[in-house]
Amino acid sequence: MPVTRRDFGQMLAAAGLAAPFTHLSAQQGQAMLPNQRNLLLRNAYVLSMDASIGDLPRGDVAIRDGRIDAVGQDLAADGLDVIDAADMIALPGFVETH
Repeated sequence: MPVTRRDFGQMLAAAGLAAPFTHLSAQQGQAMLPNQRNLLLRNAYVLSMDASIGDLPRGDVAIRDGRIDAVGQDLAADGLDVIDAADMIALPGFVETH
């Protein structure tokens, strides 16, 4: 499930990490987040929580325009900034868990 900018801001606020993103004017009414990058997380241990994808011990996660575009192995990096996520775990976050 993709995470929107608004959901991400709410997650940061709930975790007490929103201070760097609170440079907003009173008229805007919500935090301004930094520009989104198109990223490819390469070689992470992906815990997808999706039965059709399963867990990938060496998986990739492509993120375009702030949304998860693809999850799999050896994804093309066309136009994406690649982050080597070897020895890291990628998993969905919790939103509105209370």
